[in-house]
Amino acid sequence: MWARILATAYLAFDFLFLGISEPDRAGLKRTVVSERFGATLRITENSGICETIPGVHTVSGYVDTGNNQNYWFWFFSARQNTNAPKIPFVVWFNGENGPCKVNSDKKTTTLNTHSWNEVANVLYVDQPISDDFSHGTETTMTSDGAALLIWQMLQAFFEAFPIYEGRELIFATEGYGGHYGPAFASFFDTQNAFIRSGAIEGEIITISAMMLNNGWIDPAIHYAEYPTFATELHMVPDSVITKANSYLSKDGGCLDQIKACNAVGGSDQEKNVYIPCTGDLDPYNIRSKRPDPLPQS
Repeated sequence: MWARILATAYLAFDFLFLGISEPDRAGLKRTVVSERFGATLRITENSGICETIPGVHTVSGYVDTGNNQNYWFWFFSARQNTNAPKIPFVVWFNGENGPCKVNSDKKTTTLNTHSWNEVANVLYVDQPISDDFSHGTETTMTSDGAALLIWQMLQAFFEAFPIYEGRELIFATEGYGGHYGPAFASFFDTQNAFIRSGAIEGEIITISAMMLNNGWIDPAIHYAEYPTFATELHMVPDSVITKANSYLSKDGGCLDQIKACNAVGGSDQEKNVYIPCTGDLDPYNIRSKRPDPLPQS
């Protein structure tokens, strides 16, 4: 997935961590161990890759847990007013909005002036395990299981770099993040309650906001609205809308196939369920026919 993202445009690699306000420590490699949470950070600070604006602190590397799960991350401090307390801290679980774009030679980069770290401290997290640079022998198959690892990561991070602790914290994601994003936030709320009660140790980490872009939540709801969406935008003739609504609700149609797919908990049948429900338009870019891996902006 990440290889495709890098090839398309924005270098947000897969992820790294933050650092402290010492931008002169170029290329410094070090290991930070968090004894309380069983997490180890292996980081390189200010590598000079991708982000080239002076004074922006970057940290890249891995957070390792005792279960042989190694998450890759990349942190970029805000380009504007880096150390101001009001600068928010954003955790982004996907790609596409990083500080640079990959040039056509696939070896050099160009600064992205629209990067999210123009106005926020941004931590990119490469997940799940086995996705690109993140690796390990233990994989996480549930959103709740992944939430624990993200919680451990941020606990270790803020312990190592308290300068960023206590800021407005925003979880941001897209696509399947419509499932795991809310699960992560709920898990953090539960952990905060345990910390307040003294049941576990840790720092209170409050999620102040969540951003979901094209969140994948329930296909039965999403696909049922496609004909309405197409009607409002006058995308296709009325005859096509009538046919789409008929296929959606008829016996053995789109909604029935979605229910059957959910009932088996995932199988090869899924590959064929959604195509007839959506036609040949790309739902992420209705100007294009699917598949369009490199749509024009």
